[in-house]
Amino acid sequence: MRILSKYVIAGMELASELKEVNLDSGIIINEDIIKTIKNNNIDYLDIKTNSEFDTINDSIKRLIENILASDNVDEMHDLAIFLTQLVKESSELKFDLSIYLKNNYNHLVNTIILSALLAKKYNEITEKDLQVELENVIYAAIIEDIGRRAKKEETLKFLKDKYSDDLIEFKRLIPDLDLKIFDNYDSKYHPLYGYFFCKYYKTSESVKMAVLLHHEKENGTNSLFNTPLSTVDNEEYGRIAKIIKLADLFDIIVKNNCLENPDNPYINLGKSIDTIVSSSFVNARLANILKTIVPIYQVGMQVLLSDGTVGIIKANDANDYNTPTVVDLNGKEIDLRDENITVLKQSD
Repeated sequence: MRILSKYVIAGMELASELKEVNLDSGIIINEDIIKTIKNNNIDYLDIKTNSEFDTINDSIKRLIENILASDNVDEMHDLAIFLTQLVKESSELKFDLSIYLKNNYNHLVNTIILSALLAKKYNEITEKDLQVELENVIYAAIIEDIGRRAKKEETLKFLKDKYSDDLIEFKRLIPDLDLKIFDNYDSKYHPLYGYFFCKYYKTSESVKMAVLLHHEKENGTNSLFNTPLSTVDNEEYGRIAKIIKLADLFDIIVKNNCLENPDNPYINLGKSIDTIVSSSFVNARLANILKTIVPIYQVGMQVLLSDGTVGIIKANDANDYNTPTVVDLNGKEIDLRDENITVLKQSD
């Protein structure tokens, strides 16, 4: 994959020779090489990408973290373009849940990656008229919480000076809206603050509206804008909002399960996902798609079962997330349901 040199991170692998600085294809880039690239004004280079998105996940996560930390919206849009290219060129979609057991957890980074993978898979199995622009999804996921910038007094004042008159249009959607939200920051309205940021940065309509609605429920009322996402399914922004909302909730649920059950972190994960579906928080079809690209246990993984048996994951079932098909070390299938056996954890 050809990328701008400013996005190069230690750990990436050169896919072609860099004759200008005598670097061969296959070299793993380190900090010294990055300095050499910059000092020689090399604008682009090719990096290797495997069929699995997760093969450079640590590098990509650091890249996303660095750009988010810079708080530069132009760079955030460049990041969306880069990640769109990366995801499009990845032929196999995988996201390893073991990252939740590590110390470098980052909710927004995970939400961005999950949204990207979910959007790509969704497009692959959806008729063209109802697909989403991958770049729009990724950009919306990157800036979904940009409204939280309004915590800063000077930023809130900027929004008030520029957009206080526009609040009147939202009074129709939110009858109890306090028009003084530009005087005192209110975190529950961060999607609305984010909408105005998107307006200022002239994002596309789809991104702007997805940011506004990314906390709305799939069905029912009692959401911030009383706009069930199922009612805007014909609009791209509605489908994008559904995707980033599910990715956001999924990440939180997985992390909470890991904190509550460190010895068996995924035991209640399937029930937790089914609960947010049945409660009309998220779209059921998207939830099933996400389960297929983020299985609890990867096919081929060796696992320890609750009866002490060591088995191997043979297949996964999105309709029964916590109960994969497992075979013993001799290849004989183990009926987890009939025997009331559960998968405890990955086996050493």
